[in-house]
Amino acid sequence: MKKIKKMVCIVISCILWVSLLGGCSEKKNEETKADAEMTDYPKYSIQVIVPLGSGGDTDLCARLFATYLEKELGVSVVVNNIKGAAGVTGSREVLNAKPDGYTVLFYQYAALVNMVTGASDFSYIDDFEVAGIAMQDDCYIWLGNGKADYNDLGDVIEDARKNPGKVNIALSGTGNMSHLSAAIIERLADVDFNLVDFGSATEDAAALLSNQVATYAGYYVSAKSYLESGDFKPLAVFAEQRHPLFPDVPTVKELGYEADCLNTKFYYYAFPKDTPKEVVSAFSAAMEKVCSDEEAQKKFYDDYYITLKYMNPQDSIDYMRGVYEDFNKYSDIFK
Repeated sequence: MKKIKKMVCIVISCILWVSLLGGCSEKKNEETKADAEMTDYPKYSIQVIVPLGSGGDTDLCARLFATYLEKELGVSVVVNNIKGAAGVTGSREVLNAKPDGYTVLFYQYAALVNMVTGASDFSYIDDFEVAGIAMQDDCYIWLGNGKADYNDLGDVIEDARKNPGKVNIALSGTGNMSHLSAAIIERLADVDFNLVDFGSATEDAAALLSNQVATYAGYYVSAKSYLESGDFKPLAVFAEQRHPLFPDVPTVKELGYEADCLNTKFYYYAFPKDTPKEVVSAFSAAMEKVCSDEEAQKKFYDDYYITLKYMNPQDSIDYMRGVYEDFNKYSDIFK
């Protein structure tokens, strides 16, 4: 009887060992398969989420860059707009997505304003895997109605001094870049604007066309057609020096207002946290190739006056931290 019990124990032990070894083997096979998939990345379509509405500068840049990324990655790159909560809704979609490299965020420096205002309860720097900065826009303009009497932003500010609280400035949202830009100038000039939230850059443009507002801060990309038609005119440019597109238009700095943190808008890509480094590196390498493509450089510059300028993941993170610190100096504006 004792021998039988001993044999039963031996058999059970063998079965357990076989099961354990089989489980380890299966796990190892899964890991090997996952590693192989990462090596083959990308194997199918990549979804780029733009957390803002269609037709704006972020959307336009994402779609144009995607056409060149497709050539480098060998798969389709599909851009989807998921707007809401000043960019937080779409960003959260990426934050919570499977970290497999097939969902990526395309956003710009407004993300850092969300961190300053507390609109996002996550960090756009630490809670994502930043793949790199792809481009920058140095043409942030104060736009005026082409038929209005204002010659430059200085005239708008002077009007506000004479008529406190009565000069309307359009915002594309509260707690975003347009809000920050207007509030900074309002503070530096020591005037009282009437800041009106129209909800989007498209509505801002409509308000300016109908002379409901004196001005709003916008990008050349989204205002190009209005500027070319003469419906809009530039009143000032956020820049160190006068812009080659508008050599007769003063910079905000020339008018006496130091707002350097608003001069350069950058656009970047980021994956969900814990996306494999091999995947992030592969995507980042494709970004670098696009940014080095002379045809792509010319297309972005000619169409949007945007410069393709690649920055690797770590340099991008360091750069973003610096911009965030500059924005955070004005955090009380939003309180």
